[in-house]
Amino acid sequence: MRTASSWRASDIVAAGSVSRSVSSGYYLGLLSGTSADGIDAAIVDFSGRSPRVIQALTQPLDVELRQRVLALMQRGAFAQSGASFNWPAINALDQRLGKHFAKAALSCIQQAGLEPGAICAIGLHGQTVFHQPLTPNPGSWQLGSTFVLAQATGIPVVSQFRQMDMALGGQGAPLAPVLHQALFARNDRDVAVVNLGGIANVSWLGRGGRIVGFDTGPANCLLDEWAQQHLGRQYDDGGRWAASGHVIPDLLRTLSQDDYFRQPAPKSTGRERFNQHWLQQHLQRLSSAPRPEDVQATLLELTAWSVAQAIDNLRQTPAKPLDVIVCGGGAHNQFLLDRLSCLLNTIVVSSARRGVDPDYLEAVLFAWLAKQRWQGQQIDLRAITGSSRPHLAGIIVRP
Repeated sequence: MRTASSWRASDIVAAGSVSRSVSSGYYLGLLSGTSADGIDAAIVDFSGRSPRVIQALTQPLDVELRQRVLALMQRGAFAQSGASFNWPAINALDQRLGKHFAKAALSCIQQAGLEPGAICAIGLHGQTVFHQPLTPNPGSWQLGSTFVLAQATGIPVVSQFRQMDMALGGQGAPLAPVLHQALFARNDRDVAVVNLGGIANVSWLGRGGRIVGFDTGPANCLLDEWAQQHLGRQYDDGGRWAASGHVIPDLLRTLSQDDYFRQPAPKSTGRERFNQHWLQQHLQRLSSAPRPEDVQATLLELTAWSVAQAIDNLRQTPAKPLDVIVCGGGAHNQFLLDRLSCLLNTIVVSSARRGVDPDYLEAVLFAWLAKQRWQGQQIDLRAITGSSRPHLAGIIVRP
């Protein structure tokens, strides 16, 4: 057994490319998104010209665990107001999530008919509970113990993908545009890739190689919570409940006046800003209590408007052809896609039409980031997050 004085840095962090007796190009991506409703896992084969998803699954978080995660996110939003934290409980949550990530990883491997040794490395994003880039001490905090995951699976784990970017002056988010560019960029037209997760973000892939990416504002985090509160369902299936309501002009106007929407890129956000407390503050300003379905319609319109505004601001020549590709859970919200298509005056399609399951594109991202780190390949986020230089993203923990 090693003592602390005999540890080597390479046991935790690899400075360059790393060798392991694995002949496949298989990497596994793991994350739980802003909505905190489940863990996505995907095994991706990178040995060919294009990434190929071998197996993917979503493992729901049980209600009690999700409530603890959401409560911690909410407390993080008001940390500067003197909110106290139960550190033993946070540590326990980190350990529990690590075990849940391990269960999802092993289930995905088993369903694929593979052994853990076939996986080169796991890319673990974890569960974000705090993300504040524009403070004197910027930071992004993800729970889900890397060490528990590595020990439980016997597979090296790459994690903490955002922290070096923030140390270099970047926002730490979004990370997806670099993968979107590899998968969807075209020489003959501009492409906008919209991820409709808890928070919406856009990747602008210009035909001349221009790449821009940033968070546009809230998406499913508000829509889902409002549906859960008033329908008792996890989400508004297909946006049908929102479609039954009417947009409240006064509410939409005050919501859209939030300073975030006017901030220039690079920028990123999360539940620390857009949460139920934020929504309730605006609802209290209305002269009368609104119908719940009208609030849902307004929240959906806010998402569509903020995404469309972001894309319109990036379009240098609106008349030129534009592809708009949507991924994330919101890709299943047909009413939201219809509103986006109407506001942008162009066809909006799911990433499934481009050969990538919209539910697992982010899991593919973290598998790809793990591969980049494992092979010692830097990523360049300067035009996306504002970081000062290309860098190695993530640390490696060996089992």
